[in-house]
Amino acid sequence: MFEQTVTLLLPGEFVCSVRYPDAWRFLEDEAQRKDVDPFLGRLGRRLASTR
Repeated sequence: MFEQTVTLLLPGEFVCSVRYPDAWRFLEDEAQRKDVDPFLGRLGRRLASTR
């Protein structure tokens, strides 16, 4: 799920619970976010969320 989620995030896709429920659930897990965020940081990007 890491690869699929990061592939969505790299071009700036908004991951929401309706359009991408699996990726959204993946990112809801703090351990997964702690894995994804440093990876994105190496590419000059970061995770952000809205309410």
